[in-house]
Amino acid sequence: MNRAKRCHRMGNIHHLYVDAFRAFQEETEDERNTFILTHYHSDHYTGLPRNNVYKGPAKIHCTPITAQLLVEVHGISSELVCSHKLGEVWYHSWEEKEDEHVIASASSRICVAEMVFYCANHCPGAALTLARIMKDDAALQFANGNFKSSVALSAKSISSVHVHCGDFRFNEGMKEYALLKESVNNCLVDNLYLDTTYSSPKHIFCPQEEAVNTIASQIEAFLTNTLGQRGKTLVLLSCYSIGKEKLLVEACRRVRGNIYANEQKRKLLKCTDPQFDFSLADRLTTDPKTSALHVVPMGLAGKMFPFFVPNFESIYKYVVTIAYEDPPNRVVAIIPTGFADASSYNRKHSMESKTVNGMRIETRTYPYSEHSSYSELLSFVEFCKPMHVVPTVFSSDKEYAAIEKRFHKFTDKKRALRAFFEPRVGVCRKSTKMLCNVEKKRKPQPAIKDDQLIVYEGLNQLLSMGFSRDASISCLRRCNGHVHSAIEMLLTS
Repeated sequence: MNRAKRCHRMGNIHHLYVDAFRAFQEETEDERNTFILTHYHSDHYTGLPRNNVYKGPAKIHCTPITAQLLVEVHGISSELVCSHKLGEVWYHSWEEKEDEHVIASASSRICVAEMVFYCANHCPGAALTLARIMKDDAALQFANGNFKSSVALSAKSISSVHVHCGDFRFNEGMKEYALLKESVNNCLVDNLYLDTTYSSPKHIFCPQEEAVNTIASQIEAFLTNTLGQRGKTLVLLSCYSIGKEKLLVEACRRVRGNIYANEQKRKLLKCTDPQFDFSLADRLTTDPKTSALHVVPMGLAGKMFPFFVPNFESIYKYVVTIAYEDPPNRVVAIIPTGFADASSYNRKHSMESKTVNGMRIETRTYPYSEHSSYSELLSFVEFCKPMHVVPTVFSSDKEYAAIEKRFHKFTDKKRALRAFFEPRVGVCRKSTKMLCNVEKKRKPQPAIKDDQLIVYEGLNQLLSMGFSRDASISCLRRCNGHVHSAIEMLLTS
């Protein structure tokens, strides 16, 4: 996730920060602030001190699994962690000046956002964050205590909605998340903070269930009649500290025997176990010699980016050091990654092998990701129909603009333009009628010819706003070249 501050806020909501322990570290010292941790991956909790060093007083809000990881693994005091179940409604409130442009203004109003976490289909505990800002009358009822807590409001009491994906893998079930679906149906989504890890059209993944089945079937084939027997085949499954547990669960459903992971990984797996209907913790062993399926860190078997380079020496060293006095004659290292199909080189070298001191070592990469593919991102943006897409993974401002452009056609341009112009046209909430009156008082101008329109300043302005060329030309002609009138006509057409 990029450290740019725009990636770690949610619209105009004050005192709310998402995965922002590095970008807004100083704000953790303000007890009014709410920090959300979408999931327990290092690029999202970077800047959060370990081992009871974090003193807040800003509270950290997250899902129950992430809360357990924060307390038991990261060493955060449980008093500073607020856990919310998926789909559970909770609230974030703040005070806002009635007139933000008047510095000395003492008048303020209470603002309230209805908050909900939904499953992000990423690593265990990962959440999509939905923030629904209440209209003033609903916020006033909340402030006065005339409010049923944990009961979601109807869309008519919501003024706008922001969605932060954190990291996520889109699936069709997300379209059924109740409050997200209602917000989309009522055209309320303003900003969509999108996980753009794989936002290039070259990133095409097979469905996640298909990838899980393929990899688990391969592990099953390698380990048939092998688990617990030395001198046979040892399978190394590359995993992140948190993530890719779906593969491990499915593999364990298919093969008998225990699985080995180091002490730190075992501790993490015990925290993430509640997410699955199959207990990995019951199959863990502390003795590597009794298992032919080992969970190893991502990177041990080779480097993936920008091109896959296997590390046979590292694999050999791992096996002879930790696994066996009488080592196996075959080792298969499985590397599930979204980069497996990222280039023709990686596809060509998806299977590599080498014999090291009599041990046959194989590396096999499989296309598998817990981030959304390009086509899945398009589907989610098209479903949400936000006013704006905010990419959260990019390397430069140039790439940010390029990513933003890819999703532009699926945004709600008319709603975005209306929101853009309402505060700018003076008395423009009645702008259609008033602009028409102003236009009537002006001296009529001759109609503009098509060839003049091509170089006319107003046409370029309308095209830059996302209006089509034909519609812009038509409206400019009907309004005799008056840009504001043309905009009003385009917005209301």
